[in-house]
Amino acid sequence: MITATNEDNLLMMSRYQDKHFDLAIVDPEYGIGEAGKNHKSRNTLVRQSGGQMRRCPSSQYTRKDWDNKPAGREYFIELKRVSVEQVIFGANYFEFIMPVCKPPRRNEFAQFLIDHPFGFIIWDKVNGNSDFSDCEVIYTSFNFKSFVIPYMWAGMMQGVSIARGTVMQGNKRLNEKRIHPTQKPVMLYKWLLIQCIQKWIMISQKAIKVLDTNRGSGSLDIACYDLGIDLTTCESDAEYFDLANKRLEQNTRQQSLFKNVI
Repeated sequence: MITATNEDNLLMMSRYQDKHFDLAIVDPEYGIGEAGKNHKSRNTLVRQSGGQMRRCPSSQYTRKDWDNKPAGREYFIELKRVSVEQVIFGANYFEFIMPVCKPPRRNEFAQFLIDHPFGFIIWDKVNGNSDFSDCEVIYTSFNFKSFVIPYMWAGMMQGVSIARGTVMQGNKRLNEKRIHPTQKPVMLYKWLLIQCIQKWIMISQKAIKVLDTNRGSGSLDIACYDLGIDLTTCESDAEYFDLANKRLEQNTRQQSLFKNVI
């Protein structure tokens, strides 16, 4: 079941008792102004399945100010109060997690793993020499050995799968449509959920309750829906809340049609 509300995340979390959620997977505001940027200049040349090169323009998003400042200490206190375990994207932007102000470049990954040996995931976006960040630093509350996971994610350049993350999907019709400037891939969320449930938390899918405090594009909605996991999520921006609803509804219809066919 997906329970989504259009409200402030602190207000939403205040309604829940301590440790109500087994797992929180969140992508809070980094405070880097990504929501207010004009991405029109970030057009890229993409090689199509037939070998030809095509210029693919970046998506245009409504300029907003929700990313002008990072999530504060009160947010993280509440997050850890209402959830047993946490997975937090953009960990390098939060002094409460680690004293780093920018994500490491690709040639710094090895040193990062030495400096942060446990509980961190570096998501390598396999985006070449673009002006986008090479990676996302993901903090987890789990005590596994830190590692790098490559999965291509740069506009029209998206990986085939997590297992083949360095290989670009040739059929662009299979790409995820980007509706949000900080959108995360459904495949990555599914991989994280499966790892959390089967390897790190080690409880059944049906028992787990997941929290997302920043719904954004609704990618985690889709991942949880497809895996049959209960998710509680909220989004303060009405436009993105509606877009995420439509995206989830479209995915639900597609899943229903597929089930009817087989």
